[in-house]
Amino acid sequence: MPLDIKVYDGNKGKTNMTTEVPCARVEVSLFGSFRRYLKGRKSLTFQAADIKDIIKGLPIDRGEVGLVLVNKKAVESLLIVPCPLKDGDLVEIYPIVTGG
Repeated sequence: MPLDIKVYDGNKGKTNMTTEVPCARVEVSLFGSFRRYLKGRKSLTFQAADIKDIIKGLPIDRGEVGLVLVNKKAVESLLIVPCPLKDGDLVEIYPIVTGG
């Protein structure tokens, strides 16, 4: 699936280019208040190249996300470090939890 990517060229500034970015078929489980987006299902299936693609594809704000696990391992720096996905990965997304 081609994606439109901004590429920085030091001499010419940003340019648009279309490139083939491999997308993976992954299972996404949502927890806490995010479960409402499952509409009774156990999980969702996504075609995505990166965790950010999944977050953008859900009706949630990035600021609401408290924890993301890929295959039971925590993803650090969600918006800074790319986290590429592979076919069959399990992505779990948890909201920020508050209490008092």
